Amino acid sequence: MKAVGERYEKELSQMLCQLSETEQVKRNDQINFVSTVHAEFINTKPDARYWRQNLESPVRFSQGLSKLTEAIPIDFLIEIGPHSALQGPIRQVGQTSRATKFPPYLATLLRKKDGVENVLSTAGALFANGHDLNLLRVNRIEDYDSITNTVTGGRTGKTIVDLPKYQWQYNRMFYFENRWTREFRLRTHPRHDLLGSRIPGGNRNEPVWRNVLKGKNVPWLQDHKIGTNTVFPTTAYLAMAVEAALQAAEVHAVDISSIKRFEFQDVLLSAALLVPDDDRGLELLTSLQPELDNTTSNGAQWSFTVTSVLNANGDDVFTEHCHGKVAYFFESQEATELDPVRHAAQKPVSSTRWYDAFASVGLNYGPTFQGLSKTQVYGNGDTREAESLLSSNPAKGIMVGESRYLIHPAALDSALQLAIVAYHRGRASECNSAYLPVSLGSLSIEVTPTSTAKAQTFHKASAKTTRYDERGFATDITVVADADGGAQMARATDITFVASQADTTPGSGEHAAPFTRMGWKPDFDLLTSSKVARMYPSSGSDDMPEVPLLEQLALHQIVQFHEQYNEFFVGGSNIPFLQRYLDWMAEKVNLAKEGKLPGGQAIVAQSQQERDAEMQRLSAALMEHHAPETRLMVHMYQSLPAVYRGEMTGIQAAVQDHLLDDTYEYMELYSAGNKALTEMIKLLSYKNPRLKILEVGGGTGSATKEVLPALRGDTLYRGYESYTFTDITSSFLAKAHDNFKQYKGMKYATFDMQTPASEQGFDADFDLIIASNASSHLYLMLAPTD
Repeated sequence: MKAVGERYEKELSQMLCQLSETEQVKRNDQINFVSTVHAEFINTKPDARYWRQNLESPVRFSQGLSKLTEAIPIDFLIEIGPHSALQGPIRQVGQTSRATKFPPYLATLLRKKDGVENVLSTAGALFANGHDLNLLRVNRIEDYDSITNTVTGGRTGKTIVDLPKYQWQYNRMFYFENRWTREFRLRTHPRHDLLGSRIPGGNRNEPVWRNVLKGKNVPWLQDHKIGTNTVFPTTAYLAMAVEAALQAAEVHAVDISSIKRFEFQDVLLSAALLVPDDDRGLELLTSLQPELDNTTSNGAQWSFTVTSVLNANGDDVFTEHCHGKVAYFFESQEATELDPVRHAAQKPVSSTRWYDAFASVGLNYGPTFQGLSKTQVYGNGDTREAESLLSSNPAKGIMVGESRYLIHPAALDSALQLAIVAYHRGRASECNSAYLPVSLGSLSIEVTPTSTAKAQTFHKASAKTTRYDERGFATDITVVADADGGAQMARATDITFVASQADTTPGSGEHAAPFTRMGWKPDFDLLTSSKVARMYPSSGSDDMPEVPLLEQLALHQIVQFHEQYNEFFVGGSNIPFLQRYLDWMAEKVNLAKEGKLPGGQAIVAQSQQERDAEMQRLSAALMEHHAPETRLMVHMYQSLPAVYRGEMTGIQAAVQDHLLDDTYEYMELYSAGNKALTEMIKLLSYKNPRLKILEVGGGTGSATKEVLPALRGDTLYRGYESYTFTDITSSFLAKAHDNFKQYKGMKYATFDMQTPASEQGFDADFDLIIASNASSHLYLMLAPTD
């Protein structure tokens, strides 16, 4: 074509100039046009030169189509032509396209098939997918003149409006409907995730519910494992009984909004229920039987039983798992105050350490059941009592359209965990057995606006051990609406726990596979930010009401130091990072003076004596829930003059009295972040067990002590090849070497983020870098393929 290209362009240009305005196709700015010559969008009208290039150049169809689908959201690709010639090439482009969703393909005509039927099928597909069509034109009958090759006319059908109406008969039934069919067809309640659906056709006064329980249908249940088995939680039985009582009340036309509380009596757990993870599931039957004088003007009472049915060798085996009494009342019970032993010694405990202790004895709680936070124990002598915050809706984001609960079973289960913490006086190292609840004396659950609306982020719980022996212990538990106290939600007495040696051996009960074992986990490379947020819900500062008090204490300290030691700001410091800290404090003081920080102008206007008194008040208020951070803040503020005089370094001040260690150990925000970090690294290691890991700014090793055990660093099957622990201060390296000497593949080195890594002997061969508040150029140390 190149031989005649010039002539072709010249003659085509002359021909285009001779076209009248009516013969020329007007350009539509709303239509996007991608050239298969350049594989780019074209905004100008193609001229003769373009059509010459179109004939001389290779066709870039795949590149152009990819460009179009990636740049513009397209619902369908429709080929207009005598046959679906481009269907194959389009399918190949779709297989390699980077578009999030490649559009489906439709053809208008197919060879050797009726053309009218083809076009109508295309129109029907577009209509079925929600596209606006002119159905009158689609269904119009047109006349074709074969001599002039033109289409004329256009006849459309008319709607018949004079047909007589059909005489529907509603008064007489032409079939017999029994009660079973009617109750099945007109069910009064949707299926409940745990309880299932009420069996139709039974005795309304003694209802029975049936459910086929599958682990994949209630995913948060899989976070409650004992050993390697998913075990149905105790609190889930209680939730089933409450829902059954609610449905029974509604069937009997009781206004459930008038119900004020539920009570349980003499609940016995007779056998553990293992939740299957297959598609067959496990059949559960929940029955209610009325007690004597069941219905009164003040409420109603039933006995309830939860039974499973398992088909073994052709025979159905019925196993009772839980029974007890449940009642509802129309009057509230007088609330019991949440009254810990305030005069006894108060001690914060690490929730993260306790969940590690639970796991060591076989109580493997997943994220949904790790609801304890800000846990504290009280006790002297035989007193064993604990308080903690509980997440009010721990399964949020895990299930869509979850069934109703007065108190979520996972939240109430955290209160049972708190009882174990109280029994051990908060000493996780003494937890050597898996304690499981076997009976419950009584439980009262108040129907409060908070419990129905789930308005609060946290509940507050207390647990007190009432008796104990060598087999186990009994406890009382109270749960109130929110972290500041509020209305009582639940009060349980005489919950009995017994020690049970849970099966903690990996693979126990499974087929022996000494060398290989199939395992499934999320692919790290395919995770998105939204998926990670659902897997590891954030417990950020918005959930901690004391954070503004911490900020107020810090602002008081900055203003006081600036006024009391102004000579440091005038003279400056020769050490760059100390000077930057002075500049930062001066900036905060200026913002406070301008009223751009909360309460800033009032703080600046105070005298030094007034600020000292306010700092003492804030410190005392924060000690209850933020003792480690508060002690470190006060100590560092008092040490700042010595640091700027050169008498000591900031690190030396921070490590005194183990203040920095305690902050990393017990600070809730930090421990929650470490836990999420550890789970992410485990997923990465699962895909690549030969990781080369670099930790920058390891410090006291707070993150290291979480990551190394999670990657089994003290075994022959560790999930990494090497772990390089670095810090700018060599003193931390010696301590880290001593703390992590049992872990294999460890390396220790000093590292300064301000100096290029190549000058410090580090190569760009790391698969993972763990760093916080670090320089962005650290990515240069990653291996080229990672």
